[in-house]
Amino acid sequence: MVVKLPTRPIGNSGLQTTVLALGTAPLAGLFTDVEPSEAAATIQRAWELGIKTFDTAPYYGFGKAEHYLGAALREILRDSARDRIIISTKAGRLLKAIPPRGPLALPSGYQHGAAQGWDRPLNFDCVYDYSYDGIMRSYEDSLQRLGLSEIDILLIHDIGRTTHHSQHRQHWQDLVNGGFKALRQLRDTGAAKAIGLGVNEAQPIIEALEEIDLDCSLLAGRYTILEQESAEELLRLCEVRNLSILAGGVFNSGILACPEEELETKGFYNYQRAPPEIIARVKELHRWAEKNRTTVKSAALRFPLQNPMVATVVIGARSVKELEENVKGVI
Repeated sequence: MVVKLPTRPIGNSGLQTTVLALGTAPLAGLFTDVEPSEAAATIQRAWELGIKTFDTAPYYGFGKAEHYLGAALREILRDSARDRIIISTKAGRLLKAIPPRGPLALPSGYQHGAAQGWDRPLNFDCVYDYSYDGIMRSYEDSLQRLGLSEIDILLIHDIGRTTHHSQHRQHWQDLVNGGFKALRQLRDTGAAKAIGLGVNEAQPIIEALEEIDLDCSLLAGRYTILEQESAEELLRLCEVRNLSILAGGVFNSGILACPEEELETKGFYNYQRAPPEIIARVKELHRWAEKNRTTVKSAALRFPLQNPMVATVVIGARSVKELEENVKGVI
């Protein structure tokens, strides 16, 4: 199966993204480890299937995703022009090496990635840093891990009250006092062609637009066939500001890709076991899909693209087979 995917513009950046992008969190061992050879094959197959946009982050596998993606793309770029690929990564966390005292005997104050749901992460700790220096350092570190000289899209990662709770105000002030300046500078100098946020809630994007002009933002899990309410205000603002949405988490952490008979045992929603009320709603979606001769999974992939402000759907995959199934659900 070889596909030529349609493209859509990303804000005013001049970038054109394919309507499907490959997200690399699953390849970095989110919940389950993926062999390096399978990760490389999946990225290569995504390219062959027409996907030209790839999303990653330092947080994914605590550096592993950027290493995997960079290695695979460098092979692809032996025979293809760099401007045919869009690379998106994130900033807001810095990786700090953990001293070698054994995988579980960590120094005081350190937290290994395995404690945050990553299977066999690299031996680093993540430290939040949304300051000017922190964003600039994160950008440079990502270039090193990717082994590439350019990043097309840079997103501020996981800023928001839901993530940071009582520490949100301080992190937000760090962004306002310096982090946003770093974003502007990287875009103004051409080091990044597009800037935005990569978050799991819409409100931080709305508030960020009061401080800075953004080209795009990755919104995960809040504009799906299962839920749209929290994104409605943001999408109206997108039309006014020409802000493109990169729609992530379209399966709501897996519940919308889970077979109906396994919802109670394997259904995840918002990175946790799905509560009964969500399972009930997903069962209703299965009834609807059956009547309309489709699947919930296919509908979940297609739904965000009905909105013209959505530039791409970021899909994850742990294998070539899973990737091909996802792409087939869209075309």
